[in-house]
Amino acid sequence: MIRRLPEDFLVDERLVDEVRSSISELPGPARQIALYRLSKRSLSTPEAVGKIAKAIGVRATEVSYAGLKDKHAFTKQHVTIGGLHRRVWETAQIGRLDSDGCEAVRVGWTRETARASWIDHNSFEIVVRSLSIADAEAMRARLDGMRAASGGDRIVLPNLFGEQRFGSTRHGHGFAARAMLAGDYEAALRLLIGTPARKDSGVRREFTRTLAEHWGDWAAAARLLPLCPERRAIEILAEGGEAREAFDALPAFTKTMAVEAYQSWLWNRVAKRVLDQTDPGGRGEVEDVEIPTFGPGLVLEGLWADAAREVLHEEGLDPELMRLPGLRRPIFGVVPRRLCVGAFDVEVSEPFPDETSSERSSKPCAMRLRFCLPRGSYATVLIRMLEP
Repeated sequence: MIRRLPEDFLVDERLVDEVRSSISELPGPARQIALYRLSKRSLSTPEAVGKIAKAIGVRATEVSYAGLKDKHAFTKQHVTIGGLHRRVWETAQIGRLDSDGCEAVRVGWTRETARASWIDHNSFEIVVRSLSIADAEAMRARLDGMRAASGGDRIVLPNLFGEQRFGSTRHGHGFAARAMLAGDYEAALRLLIGTPARKDSGVRREFTRTLAEHWGDWAAAARLLPLCPERRAIEILAEGGEAREAFDALPAFTKTMAVEAYQSWLWNRVAKRVLDQTDPGGRGEVEDVEIPTFGPGLVLEGLWADAAREVLHEEGLDPELMRLPGLRRPIFGVVPRRLCVGAFDVEVSEPFPDETSSERSSKPCAMRLRFCLPRGSYATVLIRMLEP
């Protein structure tokens, strides 16, 4: 079991050498963008950015980040605040920013705003709980076997998207992107903002439960919903607007993540079929193979092409038709992703007492795993491969 406590899942973002060497301690004509190290606990990256932006009085769009980090964890990452107008510049003079559940400390000044290419890798420290001694020994044996199969210091593993990527499925209710492709924007809205999830909290929890209770009675829902960006969509429906118009009013991030969730799920299905045909001991040979996500312009060629055709047929999809009726954004982009990646600096502790277990538990132990992965790769994939 993982994530029993936020501190059980630590993520530390590491920047590429080029970016680190370009950071200046003082601002200057070429370095007017402030770089902060953001620490957050039990918050998604957009939630933390929103809190920091609100606390200092700037728009959330004026805070850029290099990557998304797990919500149910304690994470460290980099954000930048910069711009030409006076308010943003004055804000960037602040060396430390605090808000509920997050803290940002300025580490210097840069030329550009944060982006994904800044990230070299992520370092993980994860506690796995509810283990017996036999479970712990089995995990260590699996790790040794994976080292031997990889034939080097790194452990080669499938570069699958983690299950947390598929949050829009809402416990089996389906992907919002499927409804979006069919032009059923009311169904998409319901999946994205009107279907409660067990892990919802705070305003999100109040919003989804209130909307689910009053779904279809838009006037009542608009009157009762808490203030948040998603509320505008329901106000449009209450004013007599169409579902497509309401959907288009959702935050760009929400719409984009709905598309990427479905694309990631499709990508995993293709990747698993390719890997099933590959000897586990030979995964290093396909480590550099790239499989693109589905969308207009997809070219079906390479060793993954047959698997992609099968998945497209099963889903009844034509990549050239993966466009949203009546909307220009978001888009189904064709983005290559490596089939396999290498985990490095992998360490596993000796089993130790699990302080969260009961005295009568038959699985009273825990183990701590430390490892690094390239940006965009999911720690949970390695954990699932090691779990007994």
